Amino acid sequence: MIEAKMHKEGVLSLCDKELLGKILSDENMELKISETFYKGDDYKKEMIEELAKNARNINAVGKESVDLLVKLGIVDKDNVRYVNKIPFAFVFEA
Repeated sequence: MIEAKMHKEGVLSLCDKELLGKILSDENMELKISETFYKGDDYKKEMIEELAKNARNINAVGKESVDLLVKLGIVDKDNVRYVNKIPFAFVFEA
């Protein structure tokens, strides 16, 4: 399942539910998946897709979350990065 939160600034945060509250780290970086930023409402997958299509910026962490953005054509799979083997992607409005 995907945890989704739409912030007032047009920022969408997505994370795989099992990652919520964890800190991922490797020798290059640390990524905190805080409940404050990522925990949102219970959206159906179709609604998450609509939110992603209309968001100005997106932060996504986890296989299911990142795969959704790739499937929608929002993120190119070559732009996906990994921390401790967990995929993440950031999308910024140009």
